[in-house]
Amino acid sequence: MGAQATVCGGGRYDGLVKELGGPDTAAVGWAMGVERLIILLQKLQPLPVPQLDFYLVSRGEKAEQQSVLLAQKLRSAGFSVEIDLSGSAFGKQFKRADRSGAVACLVLGDAEAESETVQLKWLASGEQSAIGQSELLAMTDKLKQKIKAYTNEDGG
Repeated sequence: MGAQATVCGGGRYDGLVKELGGPDTAAVGWAMGVERLIILLQKLQPLPVPQLDFYLVSRGEKAEQQSVLLAQKLRSAGFSVEIDLSGSAFGKQFKRADRSGAVACLVLGDAEAESETVQLKWLASGEQSAIGQSELLAMTDKLKQKIKAYTNEDGG
């Protein structure tokens, strides 16, 4: 780590409180560079990249509100979900979805928010369909099986 090799340090600080205007007090103190510790630990054993089940893109005020709720419900059902609330154009959000390594992309625009549906796109196959948000949440077992099938095909 070069010149930034200290991870943790400390010592006695007798007289410090007095120097700062307080009573003469015996003291000890320490500090730790958490970021440095993380870097060292990652060098010893790199962390596995967790599988991302869904990348949720949204555009529009109502769509963004619904996407936050949908992401919470999917997470409660045991899925890993990354949500894009950047407000960027769908094209930019889709590029981020592709780079995320997610198995599927959920698309919520104002039209989907109004009809309480979502576009479900399986990124590996390109297969896409519109589905009701409540229907999506009711088919968690089927979704988990399909995610498992896609990740096993990729060797994951």
